[in-house]
Amino acid sequence: MVVVVVVWYASLYLGWFLVFFSVQGNVLASPTLTEASGLEKLYFTGVTLSGLGYGDFTPSSFPWTMGSTLAVFTATLLTSLGLSYIIGVVPVALEKRQMAQQINAVIDNWTAEPGQFTTPEDAQFVWQHLFSIQLNGAKFSTKYGAYPVVAYFHASDKHAAFPVAYLKAADLLFYLANHPDDRLRPSQAEIKSLKHLMNMHLDNLDPVLDISGDNPELAASRFNVPAALTSMDGDTFCWRDYAPLRRRIVAACVYDGW
Repeated sequence: MVVVVVVWYASLYLGWFLVFFSVQGNVLASPTLTEASGLEKLYFTGVTLSGLGYGDFTPSSFPWTMGSTLAVFTATLLTSLGLSYIIGVVPVALEKRQMAQQINAVIDNWTAEPGQFTTPEDAQFVWQHLFSIQLNGAKFSTKYGAYPVVAYFHASDKHAAFPVAYLKAADLLFYLANHPDDRLRPSQAEIKSLKHLMNMHLDNLDPVLDISGDNPELAASRFNVPAALTSMDGDTFCWRDYAPLRRRIVAACVYDGW
């Protein structure tokens, strides 16, 4: 993030230097009123952008006095925007990590969980917690549009990787929505809401991430489909509905480096 802001500022510095360098006699040395050299104009540009005044050099006349004022304004604006962006991105990146940890706190080893649901209370407990996190995930993914750079904040630990945690939660929720025991299934309204949330989450990611599902790396992905899921044929949310959604979720995992 800091590097991005530095690049922005360097580009602004170079742009204004080229503007002042393009015309002779537009910048003068204050004591002698002689024309500034190229290196002196480079120094003049830096001092001007800092907002500390002209220093030992000054614009010769209008419109270069106006140009210097405009340079100060653009530098101040860029500094304000850069700081605001950094301050805004950091909490979003932390929220991304926290959501992954929340999911893993409910289901640490998702492959072993489905068979452990033997009572409606167990299934309802996990469903409610993961569904709530899915709802928050759909809200969170809207922030990718405002802060696309968050997509490049890759977790070094798999347990802190939000796309991987989201995939685990989605698989388990789909399993519960089609649980072999009807008593453990959520209501039809809840299942329909789950489908809507998944679609909304992925639609929010589409403009930022390449999750079309056509990524050639998907063929070598380690996120194989559990056999139990492919036979799910519920009326509201069957495997045929979930398969394209899951492929896009896996694409997000691959994009995140997993």
